[in-house]
Amino acid sequence: MRYTDQQPQPQVPLSKEVSMPVEFRIVKHSIRPVNLVEVILDSKVIATICPDDDTGIRVISAHITKTIEDDGSTSFPPIPHVTVLFNPHKP
Repeated sequence: MRYTDQQPQPQVPLSKEVSMPVEFRIVKHSIRPVNLVEVILDSKVIATICPDDDTGIRVISAHITKTIEDDGSTSFPPIPHVTVLFNPHKP
């Protein structure tokens, strides 16, 4: 048996398990004097984050598949957060 340093590299199939990084882009609203944040996945805008009233934000998207609210009780210090999952292929 001959030793070789060229070991076969594992092939990672491009599937739903391999995720592309989510990117953000700040843009001006076309009518109102506010900035918006475009959420980009797989080179396509899949959501927009905009102000909601004076003290909140709104995530607008047809690609949301799941939202998870966490009260922060499992972290220290406890910091509540919301996770939003997207499927860029959802119409």
